[in-house]
Amino acid sequence: MIKKPELLAPAGSLESLKGAINAGADAVYLGGKLFSARAYATNFDTETLKSAIDQCHLFGVKIYLTINTLLKNEEMDSLYNYLLPYYKQGIDGIIVQDFGVLNYVKKNFPDLPVHGSTQMNSHHYEDINLLEQLGVKRVVLARELTLSEIKTIKENTNIEIETFVHGALCYCYSGQCLMSSILGGRSGNRGRCAQPCRLQYTLRKGQTLDRNYKSKHFLSPKDINTIEVVPELIDLGVDSFKIEGRMKGPEYVAGVTSIYRQIIDEYIEKGNYNKLMLTKHHNTLLELFNRGGFSKGYYYGKKNEEMLSMDNPKHQGRVIGEVIELHNKKITIRTFEPIREGDVLEVGADNTIPDKLKVMEYTDKNKHLKFILKNPYKGKGLNTIKALKVYRTKNELLLKELKDQYISTDKNILLSATFKCIKNEPMVLELKDKNFKIIKKGDKVEQAKKQPLSKEKVANQIKKTGNTFFAIDHLELIMDEDIFVPISAINHLRREALETLENEILSKYRRNNEATQSVMPVFSHTNTSKKVIASFETIHQAYHALSIPDLDSIYVSCHPGEYGVLEAFIKRCHEKNIEVYVLLPYVSRQKDATRHSEWINQLEHSSIQGYVVKTLGQLKQLQNSNKEIVLDYNLYAFNNYAINEWEKLKAYHYTVSPELHYKDMKKLPLEQFDLWAYGHLPLMVTDQCITHSMKTCNKQNEEQYIIDRYHKAFRVQSKCDGCYNVIYNTNPTVLIDQMENINRLNIKGLRLHFTNEKKEDIIHITSSFIEAFKHNKMVQLNIKDFNRGHFLRGVE
Repeated sequence: MIKKPELLAPAGSLESLKGAINAGADAVYLGGKLFSARAYATNFDTETLKSAIDQCHLFGVKIYLTINTLLKNEEMDSLYNYLLPYYKQGIDGIIVQDFGVLNYVKKNFPDLPVHGSTQMNSHHYEDINLLEQLGVKRVVLARELTLSEIKTIKENTNIEIETFVHGALCYCYSGQCLMSSILGGRSGNRGRCAQPCRLQYTLRKGQTLDRNYKSKHFLSPKDINTIEVVPELIDLGVDSFKIEGRMKGPEYVAGVTSIYRQIIDEYIEKGNYNKLMLTKHHNTLLELFNRGGFSKGYYYGKKNEEMLSMDNPKHQGRVIGEVIELHNKKITIRTFEPIREGDVLEVGADNTIPDKLKVMEYTDKNKHLKFILKNPYKGKGLNTIKALKVYRTKNELLLKELKDQYISTDKNILLSATFKCIKNEPMVLELKDKNFKIIKKGDKVEQAKKQPLSKEKVANQIKKTGNTFFAIDHLELIMDEDIFVPISAINHLRREALETLENEILSKYRRNNEATQSVMPVFSHTNTSKKVIASFETIHQAYHALSIPDLDSIYVSCHPGEYGVLEAFIKRCHEKNIEVYVLLPYVSRQKDATRHSEWINQLEHSSIQGYVVKTLGQLKQLQNSNKEIVLDYNLYAFNNYAINEWEKLKAYHYTVSPELHYKDMKKLPLEQFDLWAYGHLPLMVTDQCITHSMKTCNKQNEEQYIIDRYHKAFRVQSKCDGCYNVIYNTNPTVLIDQMENINRLNIKGLRLHFTNEKKEDIIHITSSFIEAFKHNKMVQLNIKDFNRGHFLRGVE
């Protein structure tokens, strides 16, 4: 028998919650007022969220709370009181990114299921097995995975797997993006992403601008639409299908949920689905929201240019007409299908005409519409005009139908009732739904002295369920004919019975056991010897650092096939008392599993001091290694609880998050941390390839850049061996003028990360930091354009 997956819908507001439940969601996810990755959604205050929990549970719908941001030490203190009322009310689980939150919840709320957010970047079964080892019940997979990789994950893991089936995609691997944070101070890891991926950029190769791709939205993926992929995901045994969209309106949530509900149910029941209906569903989804069409995501492998909305990252709607005449400010269009008053039309896929044309009056007899534009048209003539398609970006009728069916109309829990009203006995009201039955007794029934109660009047009173979620669709009355009971007594009995039934249903979700608040983990601070670390993308570049006196360590990226070169390099380093650590790749996918495992085995037999680890799977593979493990900055040690959790995995050496203000660092045991003190910070790690999106290739590793609206150039490095790109910040982070603050922190090591710097620059920069950090000398670097990251400004 085919396993039926959970259909999980977003709820950014009470209306969206109602729309999701009424449209058939099995579960919803939402955020409260704190710690949510959608800080700009409406979200729910305490009492509203508690009511939402009850509303979901009355309809048999699960509800998950997002606490999927990184928390600073001082914020951990408020997590207990924030979570406690939802825990007691019966929240079904929480979605987390921060390992500190994971640690905290296990200590304080041990019976509360925890789901690993997609921001944990789980793209290999080893990632998931490590999370299972830590007590995670479900993992939301990275969105870059193919069906084949999901199949392998299901075959090699035991916990629940959740995948996205519809909605917006991040350009970068989830949780790896620092672009919004570093450029604008709004951190995606803190729920405030400003979406710089939706802006325009120009492509530059070397020093030459590519005129064919000027001002394109290179980083803007289309939304995914997997209505055709659903059967394969069901067959793979995926446990939960997630719809993205907590920032979307209730009609969007209801419409998308209802379509996936139909497709899932039809496939489960019949083993197939009506392909003729797919066109209708597809058109509905286009009108609800799309960015120049949809993609199927990465499920069939990436097709770079087909996945991107490079011309227009905003809602494009659906083609419903064309321009037939355009002169100065007057435009005439012909429509292919009926449109309605209130519809909004736009001309051209890339908003050729910026005006939004709102339909004020329309009849089916008149297929031509005329509008007056705000500004004169400055196009290139008749051929251009006839090529212009007209898109409907607001379908008034569709939105009204969705609102009427799923949002304005209340869904009820249907009850059968039996009301006994026998003379000289107490009233008895029995209420039943498919799972519960309660019986309530009321006042004693008297013989009527004047006008006896009629069955019609009693039935009307019993059926008044008020503002509850119940409705009585079957009522059996067992009554004597000459009786009297005050109407107020019948109403009281009905209200009491409905309240008892509601409490009976909800009681199985309530948690009455008292959680106890843990104390913040405290680490003994010890003085540590200061280390300067030079970090390199290649062994060839790392050789430039061997002549630098007093350099302590080198972190270097290298690849299978370079073992002999690495061994020779290690020997040279050890001759100069320099430690060597290998930088592991940002991504370790299933296709690289065999090669990566063999590489780790080789490295285990080498004389390196340790590894700089970037994924959970890498950490899992190295749990039995005798070499030192350094967690890179993307495996966040944002708070003491996170450190406590990492220590369970024998990881004791960390990298300070680039998003922490130096004052936020003070409570961390910094003698166990490296601080990124120099280098072009990687802003995005992406499965997409900039040059492949332009239908070319960059295996020659030519210097390439994307240029933003402020003419800042961001270098894009092609990592062809792992098939991903890294986009670096335009200017380096430089903290050499912050040595007074750094020295107060008792930091373990300063990390200087070099990408494309020349030999003389590497030597000068490294030597200067050694003088400043280890020898307390005043040193200045002659670097014109640089930044200090978040060291002095932090993030909200």
